Amino acid sequence: MKNYQAAIDEFTKVILLEPDSFQAYHKRATAKLLLGRKTEGCEDLVKAKELGDPFIDALIEENCGN
Repeated sequence: MKNYQAAIDEFTKVILLEPDSFQAYHKRATAKLLLGRKTEGCEDLVKAKELGDPFIDALIEENCGN
């Protein structure tokens, strides 16, 4: 089993150092969604979109219903 919580912790550290990294928000969102933390994952997906992630719209639609 993969350690998604460890990934979340690591991407949180990246976000603290690079708050404009849409990649870190995208990857942290994926880990949160895989753990069933939909609300938190969707918040990160929206933040990634705000920061310019060009590949996020389909994930938001699929996972968040927006």
